[in-house]
Amino acid sequence: NTRNKANRDSLAYVIYTSGSTGKPKGVMIENKSLFDSTVSRINIYYKNAKFLLLSSISFDSSIAGIFGTICSSGELNLISKNNLENPKYVASYISKKNINQLLSVPTYFKILIVELSKIENSLQQVILAGEYSHTSLILEIHKTETFNNCNVYNEYGPSECCVWSSFYKYRRSLTIPSTIGSPIWNTQIYILDSDHNLLPKGVAGEICISGDGLARGYLNR
Repeated sequence: NTRNKANRDSLAYVIYTSGSTGKPKGVMIENKSLFDSTVSRINIYYKNAKFLLLSSISFDSSIAGIFGTICSSGELNLISKNNLENPKYVASYISKKNINQLLSVPTYFKILIVELSKIENSLQQVILAGEYSHTSLILEIHKTETFNNCNVYNEYGPSECCVWSSFYKYRRSLTIPSTIGSPIWNTQIYILDSDHNLLPKGVAGEICISGDGLARGYLNR
């Protein structure tokens, strides 16, 4: 029955987010949003990566890790929750399995870098997302000898935009900018005032995102 065939507007998944209200809302992501997100990852990051999944599948960054890795012929590595709570074990796993890419919230990676600095690690791409990436953490990564061959990225975006909307690759410099970077493929970001008028560069306002990455809406709302 052709009516049951999936298309770009079909629902890919529903994931819950509390947002700023504290009340869970089911975000409905369509195939086209997942496609845009995944294509962007394949174009920006390594193909055939050995990726270590650090987040739960209830956290939307897992979507990026799973689809971005599998759809680019990469190797997806999983660790049990108990072992994830042991930074020493995680660091040892990274070294043993030659993991070269991972995505982490900055607070967790700040703990993990202590253990990784003690051993030779194979990381070539570290993606920080889900929280504000402090300048001090980026500088610490860059000055740590075992990260000499590692590139560090920042990702920004809400669950309502299929995990991410922008990215930034940090340069090795004494001055680290505070930025969410540039929009990913097929995505536009605007800074608007309270009347939804476009603001000049350098003027603070509200971030508004458009493009195929946007969710269909909230479940039952």
